Amino acid sequence: FFFQAEDGIRDAQESRGLGDVYKRQAIGTVFGRLIEKLQTTRDTIIEETRQSFQSFDQMVEEISDKDKLNKKLSSGVEEYYKTKQQIVEIMKGQEIIGKLNQINSNET
Repeated sequence: FFFQAEDGIRDAQESRGLGDVYKRQAIGTVFGRLIEKLQTTRDTIIEETRQSFQSFDQMVEEISDKDKLNKKLSSGVEEYYKTKQQIVEIMKGQEIIGKLNQINSNET
């Protein structure tokens, strides 16, 4: 034997009325908006982080380029001083040759 509830007859629990339904809907709406806001905030943070990483990568690349430039510059400066030293040696040699020539011309 099974009893079937007739329309309008429910368990012994009292009806909470429409106010509770509206409260649940309002809470659902608030939570829905909160979730949307959190997702938007999360998306914004992800995008800002991505942009920060791109900026960081660009800075690293620029620093690397500067390091390469500094190495070339340093190498160029070293080459300049070597060349300058060679020129000084050549000039000293020419001075010595000039003095020797002068001595030779004085002796003759």
